[in-house]
Amino acid sequence: MRTAFLILLLANVGLFAWWRYGSPLDAAADPAPLARQIEPEKLKVVSPKDLPPPSPAKPVAVVKPEPPAPPPPVALKCLEWGSFTVADAPRAEKTLEPLALGPRLGQRRTEETAGWWVFIPPQKVANPRQAALRKAAELRNLGIEDYFIVQEEGQHRWALSLGVNVEAPFRVCRGAIPIMADRGGGAIVNVSSCWGVRPGPNHAVYCMTKAAIASLTQCMGMDHAHQNIRVNAVCPNEVNTPMLRTGFIKRGFDPDTAVAELGKTVPIGRIAEPEDIAAVVLFLASDSARYMCGSLVEVNGGKPVG
Repeated sequence: MRTAFLILLLANVGLFAWWRYGSPLDAAADPAPLARQIEPEKLKVVSPKDLPPPSPAKPVAVVKPEPPAPPPPVALKCLEWGSFTVADAPRAEKTLEPLALGPRLGQRRTEETAGWWVFIPPQKVANPRQAALRKAAELRNLGIEDYFIVQEEGQHRWALSLGVNVEAPFRVCRGAIPIMADRGGGAIVNVSSCWGVRPGPNHAVYCMTKAAIASLTQCMGMDHAHQNIRVNAVCPNEVNTPMLRTGFIKRGFDPDTAVAELGKTVPIGRIAEPEDIAAVVLFLASDSARYMCGSLVEVNGGKPVG
């Protein structure tokens, strides 16, 4: 074992001596190979004018990018704009021309009532007939040809009562309810009358029209409560208004004296002033009446009809 160890040790010492002293010199230790690589006698310094001209540039293919895809069409809402008279329709079409709607623009023709009853109170003059004729001449000068001079009784008085007391409130409600529904609800206060809830003598047409408003209020209150729309009505008795005073004048009474005498028939001691009714209307329209719907509120000072 000792002999083998000595043999290995001597072999390693011999290999180290051969590598250290017997191997050939590398290029860094021998200058001759380095001189042969550089060959300085073959080097030549040239000026820029001695340089050969550059070779022409080869054409490079230019790839044009694909045009961007057009944006997706904008979704348009289906809108309805109207209603226009036959005379106004061309102006509406011209207004829409910049939008270039093309086949997306459609039209439909409808027939609607283009006029309303407008009541002009009797003229408080010595000769009512001449005053009515002067008012008719004023209407003609304004281009209004469809008018009537309404006498105390007759078919036009009937139509006037229906138009003012029934049709007008109905149209206002019909126009307001969709707007209120879109905004989350609202309150409507109609003006009926105690005479529409408890009919009195010698006022058949008036009682009938005010009863229609009372019924309309109760029906609409039921139909639109789920939309958070409250519909109620205030029902006054006698109120100190120009209409009431005009009635006394037509009968030959002094209006102040007649109003004072009428107030004696009311338990509270006077007839209502417009502000008394307005206060109840304001209450019904406010959140204080948030649980009232389809109600008919009588404001009569304790005086029953009749």
